[in-house]
Amino acid sequence: TRGGVVYNMAGYAKLSITTSSSDFGAEKSFPTGNSVFYFKGRLELITGIPPSNMKLQLYDNSDKKVCLLEDDDALLDTYPIRDGMRVHVTEIVSSGKKDFFDTLPQVEKYEMSKEDYQKKENSVYAWKKKKKLAQFAEKDQEGEQKAEENEKRQQELADVMEVGQRCEVRVTPEAEPRRGTIRFKGATKFKPGCWIGVQYDEPVGKNDGSVGGERYFSCSHKYGGFVRPATVTVGDFPEEDLSDDEM
Repeated sequence: TRGGVVYNMAGYAKLSITTSSSDFGAEKSFPTGNSVFYFKGRLELITGIPPSNMKLQLYDNSDKKVCLLEDDDALLDTYPIRDGMRVHVTEIVSSGKKDFFDTLPQVEKYEMSKEDYQKKENSVYAWKKKKKLAQFAEKDQEGEQKAEENEKRQQELADVMEVGQRCEVRVTPEAEPRRGTIRFKGATKFKPGCWIGVQYDEPVGKNDGSVGGERYFSCSHKYGGFVRPATVTVGDFPEEDLSDDEM
């Protein structure tokens, strides 16, 4: 019956709640066995909007409109509600109330800057960023495409390298080059992508050819290191003579 009687407490859905009356947002689990009217009562505690003035719009995980939650007597689980969806609460303002505010004198309104709004943690903007929706979905796709292109390039560079070749490693353009011998190339368990294992001529590395208990090659401690193919140049790089015999 109307009034929010609990019909079935078995099902729950984790929903994001946004509202037109403020930038505040929340994410909570709600029992789907309750009526829409009871659900509105819970939302009043979050939004401050009376249930009688609420209009509820359901959005799916890709932030597309699904339907309105219009029937106060219906149970939530009669709607296609799933974890990760969003319910947007719009405050319905009566015409009389609207006319009253229209008669108020024009006053300067406070407007939050775009930069300050984007810094807020509990906002629709932050929620969309977390869920990678709207403009953030496009940026994420662009980032994935660039990552795929970079990995393809790394693999192409590794394909022309062979274990046993002499090489020079320069991790950054400003870094001092380090000479050594390629002892490993391929996939690893410590990070995705293609890696080159190098045995350095000097103790300038970080390991002995093993990382996280997994061995990829063997050398003395601090003589081993793993770098990305783009930082490696193969060629005739003889070991440098570090003796003091030369005058």
